[in-house]
Amino acid sequence: MTVDGKEMKVEDAELDLEPTSTCMQRQTFVLIPNIVQTFGRFSQMLESMYMATHSSFFAMVGVAEQLGQLAECTGQRFGAV
Repeated sequence: MTVDGKEMKVEDAELDLEPTSTCMQRQTFVLIPNIVQTFGRFSQMLESMYMATHSSFFAMVGVAEQLGQLAECTGQRFGAV
């Protein structure tokens, strides 16, 4: 096998690929925790959005109930006069 005008044995060529594959494996194993962390943060974001929507909905339902009670109370007072 010839590389850059130099004669290399097959064993030498395989040894040259070893650092490259080791480097690629290292990059892969560094990437996996980043992917897992990204999914974890995304799920936290979805949970926070759900909780905010849930809280806002029940706050609006509470306001509607209070307005209904106010209208009923006001109607009773002005209806009795």
